[in-house]
Amino acid sequence: MIGLINRKYSALIAVHQNERPEHFQSALASIFDQTVLPAQMIIVKDGRRISELDDVIDQYKCICQYRHIDWVYLENPQVMGLTASLNQGLTMCRESLVARFDSDDVNVPERMEKTLQKFAEDPELSVVGSWIGEFATAIEDVTGIRKVPMDQAAIQRLARRRNPMNHMAVTFRREAVMSLGGYTEMPSFEDYYLWLGMLSQQMKFANLQETLVWARAGSHFWERRSGWYYLRRELHFQSAAYRQHYLSLSDYLGNIVTRCAVRLMPKLILALAYKTVRSQR
Repeated sequence: MIGLINRKYSALIAVHQNERPEHFQSALASIFDQTVLPAQMIIVKDGRRISELDDVIDQYKCICQYRHIDWVYLENPQVMGLTASLNQGLTMCRESLVARFDSDDVNVPERMEKTLQKFAEDPELSVVGSWIGEFATAIEDVTGIRKVPMDQAAIQRLARRRNPMNHMAVTFRREAVMSLGGYTEMPSFEDYYLWLGMLSQQMKFANLQETLVWARAGSHFWERRSGWYYLRRELHFQSAAYRQHYLSLSDYLGNIVTRCAVRLMPKLILALAYKTVRSQR
């Protein structure tokens, strides 16, 4: 099967200067454990703080050279944020297919083999993702599975209410993303905003119906998505999506009401609601 698919893709990972080295090490190890290795590795470090993170980067630079994988390393002189880091990385991607990897998640070894096979089966696809499993401290400590729909129609329907893709499990066609100008500065929602823009251009999406990434969510991941601070970010995102006609007026108003209720609800109730929603397709 592996010999029948295009092995070439660029692996793109942005890492904050304060990322825990052991988490970054696990993330990179899972990339190099793929049954189909990337043709190119692009790492963008956001900030110049010197730490054990640099030792991990140097280690994998050597591994890339040994395995004949093209190595690109960029370092922001100061913290510029995820959006700027991803856009910088995109300009350096050589291959048509770009796989997003998070700096603290663990990828299933067959993730890219199965993803590339999906692209080979349907050349019209622009984005392919999958389910993710969320864990607190160890992969064995699973806190939930975030299921996302399989086909275009279901993805488009869900996109009107919430993010239909798991960004850490996504591979996309570089030309498709660049046709929209890359990522837009939209804190906490840069990926979702990009998907809405691509869907508005009738680009084709799909999600593999299995868990291909283990995401380090933490036991209180949902708490970071509550409160006034996060709500302000979400309202900014919803308003921008409406202005761009990515959402209808009824979708926009319905989302505003729902988001205000969810983000400001008591934490114990929010935890239960979060777990329920994440497990639904």
